[in-house]
This record gives sequence, C-alpha cells and structure tokens, in this order.
Amino acid sequence: MRKTRFAALAAAAILSGCWTTHFSLKYQPPAKVTPAAAGTPTIMVGTFADMRGYKPNWIGRIRGTFGNSLEKLVVDESVATLVQTQFRDGLWVRQFPVVDADAASEISGVIRKLSSIQYVHVETNVEIEVRLRRLPSEDTIFTRTYSAKAVETARPVQAIRALTDKTLGDVVNQALDDPAFREALHPQARIP
Repeated sequence: MRKTRFAALAAAAILSGCWTTHFSLKYQPPAKVTPAAAGTPTIMVGTFADMRGYKPNWIGRIRGTFGNSLEKLVVDESVATLVQTQFRDGLWVRQFPVVDADAASEISGVIRKLSSIQYVHVETNVEIEVRLRRLPSEDTIFTRTYSAKAVETARPVQAIRALTDKTLGDVVNQALDDPAFREALHPQARIP
C-alpha cells in the first residue's frame, strides 16, 4: 500500500513538473535599414501597455504530448519594458533623433499579443498597436496595429527564443519602416 501511494505521488510530481527558462531578447535590425529623413523632429519612446492578460514577464510555454505544461518561458524584465526597449533600439538604428524629454512627438502603444507556445509545433504571435502623439498637446497623430506570426516544427528552447526574437523584431520593423508612420512624424502631417 505504501509503495503504491509513493509511486502514485512520484508519478504525479513528474507529470505535473514544470520548470522555467529565462529568455533574453535583443533587437536585431534588418540587413538594410532606411535612415530617418533629414530634419525629422525629436521623438521619445513612451509606455507600451501590456494587455495580453498574462503575468508581466511571461512569454510562452512548452507543452508535452498530453498538453501538460513542461516548461514556462519568461523574460527577465517585463514584456512592456522589453517592447519599449526594442522600439527605442529600432529608432536608434534608423538614426531617429531619440530623446528622453522635450520631444516633438512620442511613440507608445498597446501589446495585444506576444507569445510563443510549443505543443506539436512552435507558434509565435506578436500584435502591437502603435500610437504616435504630438507633444506637448498630446494629440494622437497616428495609430496602427502591426502583427506577425511564425509557425515552425518543434524546436529546442534556444531556437524558440530566436523565433520569438525574430517575430517581435518583424513587428518593430513593420512599424518603424511604415511610410505612413514616418510621414506622421513631420509637423505638417495630419491625423489619418
């Protein structure tokens, strides 16, 4: 009886076991970057609100054959801070005049999706609503949602990290390379 009970408890512990892997994601610019136009007004990077409905640093999960959670994927900082940093780095690479105060405009947004789930395959989804506001009036001059999705066969954890990094970078690149976004930065631009 004791052996059976111990075996059942050990099996339950093994099947329900889940460990955590910490990711470090860094912005990787595309091979060809179009720099900001000469005379582009200063811009600051505001807050990106995390509206995903998960813990602030949760990125994803690896599931087993029966759907059981095997591994939780997290970032060391909050996802909101991660996205803010990615946009800041993307602006710097494109030679936008990024400042911390007294800017002519502010980029901010809402994180709707950012996750990587592995079950039979790896699926990474990123969706971010980007807003551009004129300062100091705080008038919204541009709003658009950018998204990317990647699906690949099951992978080791570091390959999942790389796929997540690439998919998030794709969304940042879509936003910062959008001609409508760049046009909205100039003072004569109007609300679309």
